[in-house]
Amino acid sequence: MPAEPLKIVLIRPPYRTGSYDPELQECLGIEMLAAVLRRAGYKVKLIDALLQNLNVDGIVRAAAEFQPDVVGFSLMSAGSLESTAAIAAGLQASLPTGVLMIAGGQLLTMDPQSLRACQPLQLALRGEGEWVLIDLLRRHQNGKSLSDLPGLVRLTTDQQLISNQSEPPLMPLDSLPFAARDFAEVLRRSGLPANVQGSRGCSGRCSFCATPIEYCTTTPSWRGRSPQNLVEEIVQLQRDFGFSIFNFVDDDFLGSMPLGWQRVEVFADEILRRNLKVAYGFQCRVMLAKPALLAKLYRSGLRYVFLGVESATPAVLRRFRKPTLPARALYAIAAWRNTGIVVEIGMIPFHPWTTFATLKADYEFLQQAGCLNLRTATNRLLIFPGTPIADELLDSGVTEVGPDGSMNWQFNSTPVAEFYQRLLWLLQPVQPVWTLAATALPSLLLTAAVAEEQVAQRALGKVQMVYNVLNKWVAKTAFACLDSCQKQLPGNDVVGLRTEAKKLAWLQIQELSHVSFGRLTTATIAEVAEIIEKM
Repeated sequence: MPAEPLKIVLIRPPYRTGSYDPELQECLGIEMLAAVLRRAGYKVKLIDALLQNLNVDGIVRAAAEFQPDVVGFSLMSAGSLESTAAIAAGLQASLPTGVLMIAGGQLLTMDPQSLRACQPLQLALRGEGEWVLIDLLRRHQNGKSLSDLPGLVRLTTDQQLISNQSEPPLMPLDSLPFAARDFAEVLRRSGLPANVQGSRGCSGRCSFCATPIEYCTTTPSWRGRSPQNLVEEIVQLQRDFGFSIFNFVDDDFLGSMPLGWQRVEVFADEILRRNLKVAYGFQCRVMLAKPALLAKLYRSGLRYVFLGVESATPAVLRRFRKPTLPARALYAIAAWRNTGIVVEIGMIPFHPWTTFATLKADYEFLQQAGCLNLRTATNRLLIFPGTPIADELLDSGVTEVGPDGSMNWQFNSTPVAEFYQRLLWLLQPVQPVWTLAATALPSLLLTAAVAEEQVAQRALGKVQMVYNVLNKWVAKTAFACLDSCQKQLPGNDVVGLRTEAKKLAWLQIQELSHVSFGRLTTATIAEVAEIIEKM
């Protein structure tokens, strides 16, 4: 008799953040793995702590009820290490001996040492896991050794960490099945878009970014699905699940030029040829394109784009390995925006080399670009192990490695460090309201582009109004605080802004209380109001 197919649970664990963060979207990592495993005949259950609102105990119960043979965890950041260890311990106590538990994801690909913080987990896979996971399961079911499995990371009984070389990334991506959509109804009830991955890797080489390190350098650094394959998935999602709004999670949707523009034009043409009524957004590097092509993208449904600018100071851009100078970035932002596409940008004003001069340049650039907001005004450089900037900071001694493997750096300038803390304190009362509005906007923008009912339009207008009011307040506070610190004032001149910020937060949460759409619910508004009250 043939052996029974293995039963596998794939888990996105809870993660912790240092501030209010209501952003919610599906985890394509476990959904892609589920699609591949099901096509190979395995039984798979997906558990998503965020989408299903499950804590550690709830995840343990849900996983144990399935009686799995294998349990997999997807870890994207150090914020999930603590919960992963707790879930693994709970499952170890609940399930029979012999159940295989293994982790994967960007964090463990970049920093295998993070596995130590996941114990009792002792195995992980690095790199793209679709095909290597099939190999692992076959070996496990047949009682064969895993020790030489490509990409395997394992802790020995004496706590030695052994990490095998990963296999080259998958090519071509069109060979993969479309992601499993177990949570489609949850997303649609919450007014959220379906996530789609159109490519992997990035044609850039930013010194702070994990993506170029995560993907093997022996293959093309960027690999894209064909436009036809992408549109086929959109058609399936619309036909089978009723989705009309989509968020592309690619690090770099366009890829290398000029082929990137040719590919995206074919994509837009295919949507228009099929007369699909959809709306979507993506992120890419700062690129210039002909207005006619941007207009075609808008007609095909593109409504927002996120561009990685990162700095307005040429010396910092060189350190970040960003080739686009500020003036060219402003020109590109204007070109996208003139077509009707909403533009948001990435900016990293705070890093070890921040000075008051670089801050002033960043803030003035952001204001000119119409992108000065709470995120861009306060964003702090994240350090990923293995990146060029991580190596530089470790060598210079300004970065410390925490017990969970996270890397924390120190400002070179004490006055800048004081400014950073003062600014965060001043903006703290508006942070929850701003974050709620900012995370609601993309899906509202997309929904309003395709929905017939006026409720989406009214909700979008209200949220945009709140977002704009708060952004003006952030700009006022950022420049006032910067001026105070530059003049070495004790801070008494700006302390009143904190009180005004709390009043403003109350007013804007009351404005949002008139909106009922997607995740903007009575419960969410009450949660934010409670946070403000405690400040």
